[in-house]
Amino acid sequence: MTKNEVVNIIAKERMVETIVSNIAKSSDDLLNDLVQEIYLDLLQKDEDKIVKLYESNQIRYFITRIVINNIHSKNSPYWCKLKSFTHNMNEIIGDIADE
Repeated sequence: MTKNEVVNIIAKERMVETIVSNIAKSSDDLLNDLVQEIYLDLLQKDEDKIVKLYESNQIRYFITRIVINNIHSKNSPYWCKLKSFTHNMNEIIGDIADE
């Protein structure tokens, strides 16, 4: 089994989407970005590691850790995107309120 096959299985089962929606308890467009970030992260990981995690039934736990790290780590691309979006929305709302 290859890493691509494992990621395809995960995608067919919608495992990442389920984990993200359970952790974030929301379903907005930013979560779709997070799902994409997680799939990209999985595809960039070491092939042997992903295959071993899948074969030992630890892949769900591993994905959960990646999701949590992306949501809460100030170094993650998702966190930076979320903060930027929130900042921009606050500016727009402030401008509308001022009018």
